[in-house]
Amino acid sequence: MQREYLLLSAAMLVGLSGCRKNTEITKYHAPRIAEMRRPGKIDAAPVKSVPARFLGAMIPVGDKMWFFRFNGPTDLISPWAKDFEQLIGSVRFPGGDPIWKVPEGWEQLPGKEISRGGITVKTFASIRSPAPGAQQIEVSSLGRAGNDGPEGLSMNLNRWRGVYLNLGPVMPEEIAKVAREIDVNGVKATYIDMEGTTGGMGMGGGKAPHPPIPKMAKLPFQAVLPADWLALPGEGGTIAFKDLRGLVFFYKQDRAEANWPAVLDQLRRKRKFEPIPEGKILAGVKTLDIGGKKVSTVELKFQDGEDPLQLFGAQISLEKENWVFVMVCDPETFPRRREQIEGFLASVRPEVPKS
Repeated sequence: MQREYLLLSAAMLVGLSGCRKNTEITKYHAPRIAEMRRPGKIDAAPVKSVPARFLGAMIPVGDKMWFFRFNGPTDLISPWAKDFEQLIGSVRFPGGDPIWKVPEGWEQLPGKEISRGGITVKTFASIRSPAPGAQQIEVSSLGRAGNDGPEGLSMNLNRWRGVYLNLGPVMPEEIAKVAREIDVNGVKATYIDMEGTTGGMGMGGGKAPHPPIPKMAKLPFQAVLPADWLALPGEGGTIAFKDLRGLVFFYKQDRAEANWPAVLDQLRRKRKFEPIPEGKILAGVKTLDIGGKKVSTVELKFQDGEDPLQLFGAQISLEKENWVFVMVCDPETFPRRREQIEGFLASVRPEVPKS
């Protein structure tokens, strides 16, 4: 998601409640905002946002992409920015795995397993700073495929911006402002320096302002969207959540019956997700009643690099057309988004919106 989000932004968390609230929606076949009562969640009390900074490095070696991430409130990161840059400059790969010189006053810790949304994430090592908040440099690696080149850089930048800084997607022409190529002892790498906010709700924290999301696109069918969903322009169908913590992908399918392993394999190849085992996909397939129709769906959790994600897919038949919708978001926001997408799917109609 920011991934693109992705992915998204991805993409990306709320407790269950039996209460209801009014939710604004936008109908694409008419440019107006309406009120609609439907089951909702009570948001947690907002926490004050504070300036935040994200320092990182992406170093490709062999078939791996190595990530060095140092982020948090600006006053706990900026005083040690030079130390971080010096550490990155000292990184070498004598036998495949990296080694580096630990800055004076810092403490190196072994790798560990972190549980995120019910999924285990492994880190290679951590280096704790002298900052009062004990901010740490996290070192991890992913497969180089899907994380290398301009697309991989953009995907990771947008994911970090959404998760840690409450920022919108970075436009291609703006990438040079936050990422630059560096030489790490003979290896071409990318150094990242971004500023935003943290605190408030969620992993990156809260409802802080972010750069404008691109102009809303028209949908190829009639549908009702919650007010915090945006249809994005560009190749393929994509709907983004304004909190940048999830996406909905949609496209036409020739088959009358959904072949979910093939559908998700096609999606992950296009969106650079990691493979999901076929058995896991099939275990999540079931038929549900949505809007009075029997609908083939799939629901599962999966790991995309260092990010735990959860998806819900459904195939909707509209007269002579079959549309596949796949929502990908973080596990914590999933319950609320799951409600929203069922309401959205129940509203999908074959009529083409008027221009």
